Amino acid sequence: MRWNGSRALFFPCLALLGLACATQRATIEGAVVVVGNEPFTSVAIQTSSGSIYRVAAPPDLERRLRGVQGMKILAEYSAMDSTAEGMKIIVTKFKMLER
Repeated sequence: MRWNGSRALFFPCLALLGLACATQRATIEGAVVVVGNEPFTSVAIQTSSGSIYRVAAPPDLERRLRGVQGMKILAEYSAMDSTAEGMKIIVTKFKMLER
């Protein structure tokens, strides 16, 4: 089997697949809040418009977010998904905007 004519299509398709699988990063600004009832609480970010986004993050990052509850942050996230509890974002890092 020879690839003479197919090579011209193979590499652009491979590049397109790589772009489609690339992780997109976005940011969100808001106050850190804790939502839900014990023992089923979740960390969330509430924007100035009132929208609440539940946070999924590694345990150490979630612990640090709980420690700055009520503070305004800028969070970087890699994905956003709609769940039964509302919107959920996967936070990868954050920085404080006020103390």
